[in-house]
Amino acid sequence: MQQEIRMLNVISGILLRLVALALLASGLCLLEQQPIFTLKKIQINAYKVNGLRHLNPSTIHTVIIPHLKGNFFTINLDIVRKAFESMPWVRKAIVHRQWPNVLTVTIEEHLPLAIWDGSGYLLSKYGDLFAVTLDEIEKYGKPLRVFSGPDGSEKEVLSHLIKFQEWFAPLGLSLDEINLSSSYIWSIKLSNNITVKLGREKNKRIFKDRVTRLVKVYPRLLSLLQNNIESIDTRYPNGIALKMSHFPKKLESNRK
Repeated sequence: MQQEIRMLNVISGILLRLVALALLASGLCLLEQQPIFTLKKIQINAYKVNGLRHLNPSTIHTVIIPHLKGNFFTINLDIVRKAFESMPWVRKAIVHRQWPNVLTVTIEEHLPLAIWDGSGYLLSKYGDLFAVTLDEIEKYGKPLRVFSGPDGSEKEVLSHLIKFQEWFAPLGLSLDEINLSSSYIWSIKLSNNITVKLGREKNKRIFKDRVTRLVKVYPRLLSLLQNNIESIDTRYPNGIALKMSHFPKKLESNRK
């Protein structure tokens, strides 16, 4: 008898807990459906100090609003994040709820480094490709370099940019273009419109040695040939070859 009473007490306790849980769940469902939890605002913050230059309220409304399904409790933050990151110029988005009816979104925009030639994409400083319109490129406010290379070579080109800038720094010239051909032959164009052919990178020192040799003779070349150099081919083991727009008159006279 006592055992049966204990069993009934256990069952009663379980039933009471189940009823309490059901009432709690029902109460939470009613609570989350209250108008106060309807999302009323998206607060946009810029990542660190870079600011936001390419997002505007109309763009956000067009792209994001269709993805705001649910309220403060039920909205899928991952879906909202992916919607933001699908927008041009957005590199990364972090989405949080802010009590009781606000979404806060922290956005990091891409920082363009160059135009990736022939693809319609820009290359970011992290080596990411992202698509924008021509109008947005023009509104960026400053000229961009032009880089090119085989598919998947973006980060390789970016890593070489850092080395090339260091090696060519003694000339006081910047790099306007870097090209890596489909056969992995490298060439660059300097800010004075001279193309430098570097060839294939057969080992880690080959490019540095070629650039070092060019840097040593460049002042002399410039004094002799002025602005007549179109391209410089550094692929020779003991020298360089030049292509000129025309031969300077003072050198023509010396040849006669």
